[in-house]
Amino acid sequence: MEISEVRALMLSCPVEPIMDAVNFIPYREALLVRVETDRGLIGIGEAACFGGALRTVKAIVEGELRPLLVGEDPLRIERLWDRIYSRTFQHGRRGAVIGAISGVDIALWDILGQVAGLPLYRLLGGYRSQIRAYASGGFYQEGKGPRELAQEMARYAAVGFQGVKMKVGRNPSAWIGRGAKGVLLQDQLCLVSPEEDLERVAAVREAIGQEVELMVMPTPPGAHMRLSGWFGSWRGTTSTG
Repeated sequence: MEISEVRALMLSCPVEPIMDAVNFIPYREALLVRVETDRGLIGIGEAACFGGALRTVKAIVEGELRPLLVGEDPLRIERLWDRIYSRTFQHGRRGAVIGAISGVDIALWDILGQVAGLPLYRLLGGYRSQIRAYASGGFYQEGKGPRELAQEMARYAAVGFQGVKMKVGRNPSAWIGRGAKGVLLQDQLCLVSPEEDLERVAAVREAIGQEVELMVMPTPPGAHMRLSGWFGSWRGTTSTG
């Protein structure tokens, strides 16, 4: 079996704008990598873009990685990963190139799972029949105060999630070693003080009760150091990450 084609598909869906500690998000995007074989098997993977331009990662997948993959055995996953990583080493190693490689890698594992007739968790050594899941949300949004946030997170708990994660840190005082105004996108929207962030966390904790794990996610590098101090003494289960 050989790889016959490698394509990247750009997906984008507009949403009511949401924000985390750094980013302004007016749409949700994904870049899917489609690896086709001469036997009709097709593997699908998602390339990590993390808010970057989809067209950039698409160009890497189709323009740079595709020639290194077509004609190769898709089941030799480790060899192919080493091949494309080594050929892009001088300008890759992180960022868009690694994101492109991740999409290819996932697609190859998808093909291997189809050949073996097994789900990927079994191929990778997993043995549990169930795992815990948490709901990730709690973004900043215009008109969304502590009450609306608490209602959102309570809905996640009500449908059975044993943990919920919300965004914190959209305030300049949470930043360490850099100027927030130089990095924060749409810095005039939804700025909060540390006290307001604590109020948001308190509202969510009250809404979900003490049995549901509450996680807070500070996006800017270094912010977790200061935010850990703010939230570390909070009663109940609260973690940063």
